[in-house]
Amino acid sequence: MGLFDLFKKRKQQKTIVQDEIFGELEYENNYGYYGMVKLNFFGEEQEVKIFIESYNSREIGERQYETYKLFMKNIKQIEDDIISNLLKYYNAEEKYAYGPDDEEENKKWWPEINTKEDMIKNIHFDEIRINDEVILKNERCIYVLFNRDWGGPDTDDNGVAVEIKNEKVTSVGYKDIAY
Repeated sequence: MGLFDLFKKRKQQKTIVQDEIFGELEYENNYGYYGMVKLNFFGEEQEVKIFIESYNSREIGERQYETYKLFMKNIKQIEDDIISNLLKYYNAEEKYAYGPDDEEENKKWWPEINTKEDMIKNIHFDEIRINDEVILKNERCIYVLFNRDWGGPDTDDNGVAVEIKNEKVTSVGYKDIAY
């Protein structure tokens, strides 16, 4: 077995764990935990992916649990904060920032999104990400990632992400802000 084969085998090592808070999770060696969680968001129960970073240990840290629990406890207030910040972001920063030169095609890329209801129709919950315990340090940070219907085809899967620190939206941008 060569070095490449050993690395490939090591990288593929995955373990299924049952967590009291997150349910069934798959641990990928030196990367983190993947799973699905159910939550009520935008008026409907949804099952979404969750990723909990864990680079240096095989354990989910207390700060990560606390981050998730407080997110879930305050989800209604956070939900309103997310929507209002997504509306600002879309209309002030992203709308018409790029796209086709053809006026009719451009209108299809950039629909009028001015209300909470409009925004909810144009985004689709994709994933929750919680930073590694070491990165969290003295704050709670969670990312909520969405796929979106505006801006043409999303061939790079770089929809939109919302950064939430200590239960307050602190940043909105492309999904890569969460990585």
